[in-house]
Amino acid sequence: MKENLSYDEFICITLLYAANVNEEFTDEEKAAIIENVGNDTYDKMYSIFDEMSDFEALEVIISHKGIHFPTPARKQEVLDKIETIFKADNDYDVVEKEIYRFLTNLL
Repeated sequence: MKENLSYDEFICITLLYAANVNEEFTDEEKAAIIENVGNDTYDKMYSIFDEMSDFEALEVIISHKGIHFPTPARKQEVLDKIETIFKADNDYDVVEKEIYRFLTNLL
């Protein structure tokens, strides 16, 4: 994905990546993502995300981090959204906690 994503498109890809890290994408996680970005953005970005590997999704996230969260406050806003997705199904598991820590360091 070469073009720059809008903020909502970027957030959607990031949250889809987060929601899928434990290979259990729940209805609650989907609803939380839609609440953040809306149905149209979700539908568009899900079709793109569904064709990506984990590595490709991470590349997209990393390539947009300077655009959409150039400050520590904006970074924390994105991390808070990720944590909300992890907690959406009331099961914030070990894999999700490790990925959260990974993304905190990566971003």
